[in-house]
Amino acid sequence: MNHQKKLEQTAPPNKHMYTGNLGQQQVYGTSYKGKRYSSYESFSNHQNLLYNRAVFGLAMYQPEEVKAMHFKKRKQIIAKHKKAQIAINILKQQVINRLSNDLLLSLFPNSPITKKLLELDFTDVRYINKMPFKTLRITKRQIIDKLVAENILPANFYNLKTTV
Repeated sequence: MNHQKKLEQTAPPNKHMYTGNLGQQQVYGTSYKGKRYSSYESFSNHQNLLYNRAVFGLAMYQPEEVKAMHFKKRKQIIAKHKKAQIAINILKQQVINRLSNDLLLSLFPNSPITKKLLELDFTDVRYINKMPFKTLRITKRQIIDKLVAENILPANFYNLKTTV
């Protein structure tokens, strides 16, 4: 018992308290070469709703909300979600093709095989790419641009501010 009291007396106060500045960096961000790297693009609630509905489908809703939803609306959301997943999968394949073409071109610039492979622009709708966006360095803006180009999101998506 006496030994435990000595340990408590010798331990500094707030021994396990964090004293660094990571909390400030998370809240206010930091800059690298004059550019903030923890800033996020802000979209309106309506833009986020349209984006999430296309990308996540019915999974963005609570089960009670899905049950209360009209069957035509559910069907429409499912169809748009399937189209969005195909478009995103093709986007991922295009990014991988571009990266592999750059690699082949840097390693074998004068090879005839490389030139033939560079001419191919092949994407397979049946192949499901499971690589995360972060690994492929795909941003939310790139996904939105692809979904707008495929008419999954409205053409004026970036101008939408409130619900229609």
